[in-house]
Amino acid sequence: MKTKIINLYLLLLRGLAKSQLAKNKPLIIGITGSAGKSSCTQLVASTLSENFNVKYTKKGNSETGIPFEILNIPVKNYSALDWLLILFKGFYQVIFNWETYSILVVEMGIDSDQAPKNMTTLLKIVSPDIGVLLNANSVHLGNFKGPKEVQTIANEKAKLLFDLPKNGLAIINADQPEFKLLNKKIKAKIKNFSIKKNTDIKLINHKVSLDGTFFEFIYKDISYKLNFKNKLIFKEAFGSFAATFLIADFLGIKPHQIIKDIEKNFKVLPGRGIILQGINNSIIIDSSYNSSLEPTSASLRLLHELKNKNNRTIALLGDMRELGQMAKKDHQRLEKIALKSADLIYTVGPLTNKYFANSRIRKYINPFSIIEDLKNELKKGDILLVKGSQNTILLELVIKEILKNNSDVKLLCRQTPYWDQQRDKIKKEAIS
Repeated sequence: MKTKIINLYLLLLRGLAKSQLAKNKPLIIGITGSAGKSSCTQLVASTLSENFNVKYTKKGNSETGIPFEILNIPVKNYSALDWLLILFKGFYQVIFNWETYSILVVEMGIDSDQAPKNMTTLLKIVSPDIGVLLNANSVHLGNFKGPKEVQTIANEKAKLLFDLPKNGLAIINADQPEFKLLNKKIKAKIKNFSIKKNTDIKLINHKVSLDGTFFEFIYKDISYKLNFKNKLIFKEAFGSFAATFLIADFLGIKPHQIIKDIEKNFKVLPGRGIILQGINNSIIIDSSYNSSLEPTSASLRLLHELKNKNNRTIALLGDMRELGQMAKKDHQRLEKIALKSADLIYTVGPLTNKYFANSRIRKYINPFSIIEDLKNELKKGDILLVKGSQNTILLELVIKEILKNNSDVKLLCRQTPYWDQQRDKIKKEAIS
């Protein structure tokens, strides 16, 4: 009975969202991947906004979040009354909200290969004309019913590209081996990007320092450069820049203008690599939003690049959650990378406690237990990378306590009443 009610609710919500979209009939750009979706969505939307009237999903990326965004319905709580009121608000928006836009950029996140958390469900809400497949890794693998391997996740995410029209555009990460055989099922025009291979658009140079990040890439035999002052961006983030460049080029924007707009509009989102000032004149790289093997490994490699004779590098790593059968293997692989990348390593959570074995590593069970030790450890010039899963780890708890300026709390991720409640739960469990 409960399942039937949920399915009916989602059907009504989907119908309202599609009715709202029918007013504009916008060109729809769908962006998916295991990491980097939000940053890519924001960059594509803000860059195209220089030339088009654009709407994009700022928070929601799910079977409910996408309709909420389309209908402009903010959700503060998730009580039964709120869910009921949302439908009334949805009907109101369809009747009275005549917002206009020519392009809709949609972040499309999946947690499973089963409805309603799969790509098939999301494609019943929106039918993209352009699709971006950034990457696939083992995050959420425990929720998939298919074979417990990354290919299962790649296949589900790729349904976005299979659904594109013939006159559409599919953008694919050519460095992901699981994507290699997908092209045969795609009807749209295909463009590939790479940081390793000769593809439609290829990264050829990447430099990072505390002063900023430099990218150089080749497109149609011409070299282009991107400079980002005071921003730390790892090499693997090139996918977002490549996708934005290819989409803008497809829509007729001149390359030199695209470069200018990307440099102007790229933002490091909260918890995705923001540089903050820490206590004792230390430097914090806040990547606490979430964690899985590939992006965490990339962040550790970036940390290693920043090391010099004046800086110690410290990694604070939380558990990587929802990995299913890959949990042991991925944590053990991450430990090896961390040992090569950081002078000191701290971990938080039962999985890192269980699978990290090296005696160099200092282990803690929850975020609260590490705070005092970290305060005593941090010294002038130290560079601290913080990265962990959002599922019960929430390492922004630690960052808040080691900030030099209390006013920087507003720059941390998950600063909403809902997440305040989740942090309070963790604190109560830690105390009990």
